[in-house]
Amino acid sequence: MPLQPLVLSGPSGGGKSTILNRAMREYPDSFAFSVSHTTRRPREGEQHGVHYWFTERKTMEEMISNGEFLEHAEFGGNLYGTSRKQVEDTEKTGKICVLDIELQGVRNIKNSHLQAKYILIKAPSINILEERLRNRGTETEETLQKRLRHAEEDMRAVTNDPHLFDYIIVNEELESAYTQFINAIKEDLEATRKKHQMATSFSRLPPLPALRDFIHLYKLRAKKVLSQNFLMDMNLTNKIVRTAGINEGDWVCEVGPGPGGITRAILDRGVSRCDVIELDQRMLPALRHVGEAAGGRLHVHHGDVLKTEIGDIWTEAGCSHGSQWTDDPPRLHIVGNLPFNIASPLIIKFLRDMSYRRGPWKYGRVPLTLTFQAEVARRLVSPIDCDTRSRISIMAQYIARPKLLFTIPGTCFVPPPKIDVGVVRFEPRVTPLIGVSFEVIEKVARQVFHYRQKYAIKGLKTLYPEEIADEMAHEVLKETRIDPTTTSIKLGVEQYGDMAKVYERQCRSMPGLFAYDYTKPKVTVEMLANGEKALPPKCPFTVDIPSKGISLRDFEIIS
Repeated sequence: MPLQPLVLSGPSGGGKSTILNRAMREYPDSFAFSVSHTTRRPREGEQHGVHYWFTERKTMEEMISNGEFLEHAEFGGNLYGTSRKQVEDTEKTGKICVLDIELQGVRNIKNSHLQAKYILIKAPSINILEERLRNRGTETEETLQKRLRHAEEDMRAVTNDPHLFDYIIVNEELESAYTQFINAIKEDLEATRKKHQMATSFSRLPPLPALRDFIHLYKLRAKKVLSQNFLMDMNLTNKIVRTAGINEGDWVCEVGPGPGGITRAILDRGVSRCDVIELDQRMLPALRHVGEAAGGRLHVHHGDVLKTEIGDIWTEAGCSHGSQWTDDPPRLHIVGNLPFNIASPLIIKFLRDMSYRRGPWKYGRVPLTLTFQAEVARRLVSPIDCDTRSRISIMAQYIARPKLLFTIPGTCFVPPPKIDVGVVRFEPRVTPLIGVSFEVIEKVARQVFHYRQKYAIKGLKTLYPEEIADEMAHEVLKETRIDPTTTSIKLGVEQYGDMAKVYERQCRSMPGLFAYDYTKPKVTVEMLANGEKALPPKCPFTVDIPSKGISLRDFEIIS
């Protein structure tokens, strides 16, 4: 039976968010947000499906006409609403469904079929509320007065209708208010604790056929065309999962599970949910066999990981493990023993999404643990002035902290590749080291490393048409104070960042330059000036580049 939803309301500054955020930290498996719909535009840092479902007005008006909302209202020219389906889906997670809504929405929900618990959290007085809002320093005088008027109206309405809320918590002292909140939902918290305890008591998988027998049972063979290599040693699969930092109660998405060797190790860690994305349909029956033994914790998705949105999978599952970007990483993970033929394009896709904080990274700094050919793994973590340094070194290190956890001999795989395999863990940086968009730094790094044994200026010139290449390339090096005779591997991440910033400025003053490809000289900058990619994308987030640059402690490689 679903738990009673929690309808939480209260004016801004009353402490509602502070109390709820603390409860979610202390009871991480007990709450799940019902994400509201709105027609307003996303603010900086807001993600579709996490903070709101950002919806076109016409679409939302049609949903209202179809009766798809429990409540809806209009504020500041924008529509807001709580959809019935979103609440139903959130209830199915077995957690307390939290609806954080305005007073007008509370009245509307009261008139619906929803049997909920209603809690109001407010400041002791309007004067104290005003003091708290002023201390925040986030309001203009106009918006502050608007909030205060709105709060006064709401409090009068509550006084006139004392039965609107089941509990009214006056937040005069935070500890006392928090205790009152927890006491109000104590029975529901205990129910979620028992559910979680029951799930984790069966967290280890029951006996299954050995992985080799499993492969024989389902007549599975690695396909060379798919670059498949199965990892058979359960000691190694357990080591991958353990060093990835996966713990009981976490959510994991595994890419390229094959017959399920790493999948078993993930489930044996007691995770709450494991999603696997597998392209080869021959593997699906074997994975579903594991799923039947996992008690509903394993969810199999047939598809190409390059075209599958992990963030959407978590959103549809009602994920509540997200965190702010500046907080510690959330209890979410992506892992995978990747086929060699997709490892490079996939890590580029993941790093790009990471830089824009989209996809799975809309939930915070989700760590990523993947396998690569040993040579590629060493490139990813390569320090400055090292023969393994390459374009991918810059792309990985400016946005994340890559760490080579360990290497696996090729002989441990079936069939055994002729090379060893490296396991690399990426933890996204709070602040990227380069203040331009991913596409700009990728193009600069790609061209400079194009002639890795030559002077850096030779690769830099390929960013421009021949007639202006010398002048523009020297302008970049002059402004960044980089020696034209240095080579690509001797440049630090911050120096690539400096070059990218100058190149970006040049591109903005010369539309079409960013789209220019030196291998197609007949397609001129002028011809590209009005195209879709005439200008480079803007950096999505403000970046303060550390003046000290990067130290070798940022990277770990195996000697």
